[in-house]
Amino acid sequence: MTDFETYSVVLSTVTALITLGGLIYAGIQLTKAKEQLQAAYNIHAANHDWNRRVAAQAALGEYNQSVLSSALQSEFDYLNCREAIPLSKIEAGF
Repeated sequence: MTDFETYSVVLSTVTALITLGGLIYAGIQLTKAKEQLQAAYNIHAANHDWNRRVAAQAALGEYNQSVLSSALQSEFDYLNCREAIPLSKIEAGF
C-alpha cells in the first residue's frame, strides 16, 4: 500500500467519524429543541388557562354588579347558596 492510499484511508476514516459525530450532535440538538418546544407549549397553556380564569373573574365581578343579576339573585339567592339549585326550582323561577 502506498503512502497516498494510507493517507486517503486515514482521511476517509476521520471524515466518517466527524460526520458520525455531527449526526449524533444534530440528533441530540433536535431532541433538546423538541423538549424546549414542549415546555413552551405547556407554559403557554398554563398562561392561557390563567388568563381565561382572570377574565372569567372580571366578567363575574361585572355581572354581579349589573342590573341583570339582581332579579336572578332575588329569585334564586344563588350567591348565598352552598348547594346546587334544583332544576325544578330553576324551571319554576323562569
